[in-house]
Amino acid sequence: MMVCWYGPPGVVAETPKNGGAHEVTETDNVPVGRFGHSAVVYQSGMFVFGGWDGHDTLDDLYEFSITTSQWYNVPGRGDVPPSRYRHSAVVHGCAMFVFGGVDKRQARFSDLCEFSFDNRSWSRVKTTGDPPSARTFHRACMYGSCMYILGGFDGTRRNDMYKIAVPEQLPRDEKRRRRMALGSGDGDAEAQAEPDIGEVAEGPHENKEIVRLRLQVLELQKRLESEQERHLCKICFEREINTVILDCNHRAVCSRCLDQVNTCPLCRADITSTRTTYNA
Repeated sequence: MMVCWYGPPGVVAETPKNGGAHEVTETDNVPVGRFGHSAVVYQSGMFVFGGWDGHDTLDDLYEFSITTSQWYNVPGRGDVPPSRYRHSAVVHGCAMFVFGGVDKRQARFSDLCEFSFDNRSWSRVKTTGDPPSARTFHRACMYGSCMYILGGFDGTRRNDMYKIAVPEQLPRDEKRRRRMALGSGDGDAEAQAEPDIGEVAEGPHENKEIVRLRLQVLELQKRLESEQERHLCKICFEREINTVILDCNHRAVCSRCLDQVNTCPLCRADITSTRTTYNA
């Protein structure tokens, strides 16, 4: 199955195994229309990062659940990369790696950023050797344990290729099974370990209905977390939202964080008028 998201109209389409494509009915919390973003698939989710919305470069991260057709905003935690577009992103292990891109001032990036799907947090990857120049319009792919970067534009058109060995993060359930196998001294303990709730890997005797139900449990857990985070300030993710931005009618920030921003964190509209909904 192939899943596509068209930035400007914000439409997701799935191509089933038997051919043909159809639009998926989307839910609330759809990302703002954009282009130059990256999109990768991990397990049952498509993760969309960054891009250009016609006014500004973005640094937000969204997940689209293929199972429930639900969008989830993934809060920025850790060392979040600066806003950018026309970058590249690949998946290795249980992490996404983002390289390059450019911001609205046309400043290009040469950093390598890692997003952990398990911890839901960002970090910077320290590299050695001869790094690629800061660039955009390049292509990247994973082969084995290495990320290959080809071509791009760094002020001139490039036709060079770089190989970067990236660290591999094992999913939590895989780490747990390996610890159990080592603890018991039995190599078969990995196969005998009781699976975690939400684990979707299908074993040799796994019932497909059980796999489907586990997927639903996992998606419901994500939906619960998303609903809890929906009421939190989109700047600090600690205090509840208590301010309405009258320019776009979005409830997105708390009164403490309002002084730190000039544009709405959801739609990037300029903030000129606000109203507090209740006393902080």
